[in-house]
Amino acid sequence: MDGLGGLLGRRWGDPIIEQALRARGVRRTPSLDEDAVVDWLTVRQHGFELCFEDAEHFAGRRRSGECDGGELLVTAVIFYNERHDMRRHRGALPVGLSWHQDRDTTRMLLNRSGWACTRYRRDVYESDGIRLIVAPRPGSEDIESIVLKMVHPPRSAVEDRPSKPCPSLDEFASAFGYTIAGAPFLALFDAGDIRDRLDELRLERTISFTEDGGHELYFQRAQALRTRQPGQAGLVFAGIQFHRHRDQGARQWAGELPFGLQFDDSPNDLFKKVPTLPAQCRESTLTGFAVWHFERFSLHVFYSTFENCIIRVFVMAPGFWESIGGPDD
Repeated sequence: MDGLGGLLGRRWGDPIIEQALRARGVRRTPSLDEDAVVDWLTVRQHGFELCFEDAEHFAGRRRSGECDGGELLVTAVIFYNERHDMRRHRGALPVGLSWHQDRDTTRMLLNRSGWACTRYRRDVYESDGIRLIVAPRPGSEDIESIVLKMVHPPRSAVEDRPSKPCPSLDEFASAFGYTIAGAPFLALFDAGDIRDRLDELRLERTISFTEDGGHELYFQRAQALRTRQPGQAGLVFAGIQFHRHRDQGARQWAGELPFGLQFDDSPNDLFKKVPTLPAQCRESTLTGFAVWHFERFSLHVFYSTFENCIIRVFVMAPGFWESIGGPDD
């Protein structure tokens, strides 16, 4: 790839990186603060930013807080059109793009080159492990910014744990309202795993399996839920949250999601697949969430408006959303 895009995947210390920065008058050396995994190098006079990331973290072999000053890898480049705090990048843009291209022209050009596209606030293209995010300029047909980034690989599977089929959504919903000693709950989860995490349950009312299986269990007082099971009192099973790979250090949930959702679905796909309008929906320039209430469960989906994908899916017992202070629009 031409220009700064050719720095992707190169490690700090590579003469090509040093030459590219020196030619643009950049003298700052990237480094990681304590517990940080990335360092952004912003070059306003030339309209770009470079992301240097701990190489082991990028590969999924270290989590945030575990990095120890290892090698830094260029994993993203952002190119900017002119704005109040940034000059326009006048060098080569990725894949032959131009600042003065509308969305349809850009899509046609990239589709011809084999880039798959999802559209929402931004257009997100992907090819061979590289993601290209094109943001249109509001009130104009020009491009406002272009992000070129390497896609994080998923964390490897846990080798010392036998794999077994993930429970279905119906099975989870049937266990809502039961304690950890209830038969419907024990039919879904390993009793030993639960016993090992009883302190977490008592302190946080959650049990996290994000590193093992990409999910978290949530508990609530039985009287706070609309789902009441005979003879069940105290803390009961009230929800389960499923994570996309690398979200909060998680391995991706491998089981089914409601309504045939997939983590790679765009927000447009989400609203097409869930058959009713959400009770609540809020968005920012980076993320959004939507909430639905059904007879057997409530559904909260947290998604990216930046990369057009689903990040987290939360299936809850009726009444749980209100019990934790979820806004009621």
